Amino acid sequence: MRDFGDDKIEHRTIPLSQADLTDFSADDIAYVDRSIAHYWEKTGMEASDESHGIAWLTRANSETMPYEAALLSDRFPDTPQLERLKALARRREMTTQ
Repeated sequence: MRDFGDDKIEHRTIPLSQADLTDFSADDIAYVDRSIAHYWEKTGMEASDESHGIAWLTRANSETMPYEAALLSDRFPDTPQLERLKALARRREMTTQ
């Protein structure tokens, strides 16, 4: 159990036995170790806010997320991409009011 203050207490799972890591490479294990170290001191909400991008923001709670959502990028379009999108919207007569 970890008390983060503000009435936020998290219960963390403690393994009772060693994991079998034989199917994982050293790089796999190093990646997981870095991820654990990065998120260890964060609350669930902080970790969620940091790790869930635009694809999650397009869904309501408990709504199914299509596999295609993995293709969405959190990166803002650069100027040439933005200009192409604007031109496409004009050609298709898509406007905002």
